[in-house]
Parts: sequence; C-alpha cells; structure tokens
Amino acid sequence: MDTAGAVRLVRSAIDRGVCAPYVAEVVRDGFSIGQSTLSRRDGLLKLYERRLSRTADLELRESTARLVCFLRTYDSDFLRPFSLHNEAGGYEMFLADAEENAILFWLSMFSKRAG
Repeated sequence: MDTAGAVRLVRSAIDRGVCAPYVAEVVRDGFSIGQSTLSRRDGLLKLYERRLSRTADLELRESTARLVCFLRTYDSDFLRPFSLHNEAGGYEMFLADAEENAILFWLSMFSKRAG
C-alpha cells in the first residue's frame, strides 16, 4: 500500500462510519505505513478472545469485545492489519480486507492522537 492508497482507505472508512472523523489527522501531514502481513482471521480471533477473557479495564474490554464480534462474523479467512504513524506522534491501527480494498475495522483501542 502506498500513501495515496492509505489516504483513500482512511477517508472511505470515515465516510462509511468505520472510524471516527478525527482519524483523518493521522494522514493529514507526513505519515508512514507500518508493514503488514496477511493474517488468518481464526488466529486473530483466538488471540483477542484470550485477551478479552483477561481484560479488566471496562473500556478496553468493550473495544476488544467489538473486535471479537467482528472477527466471529467476518466471512473471509484472511485480513491485513496495518498501522499509520504520523510525524506529530499520532498512531492508528486497522484491519483491511486481504486485497487492501477497504478498511473493515478500526482498532480504536490502539489509537494515539497526535500532540
């Protein structure tokens, strides 16, 4: 994925309500794309089900529960997690489809707003 593709995916995700409008801040000025590898849905599901069972913090537990629900209902075997980091210190993480055509889920629990 190149930077133009990342901007397009983020804008589309915001328009579709997948992530909050402030997420656009991460792609406003200089940013980098964290390397992503194709990940198996069932592996991610097992990982986050374990985390869910061990999470005491209510806000983190709710975010993780939403992710687990998404992973249980997603109908493909692979996803592509990726992250965006901007020069101001902002960080966002997403799950895209395997072909990187769309952001399907915003991992808001990992968000760090710039500044």
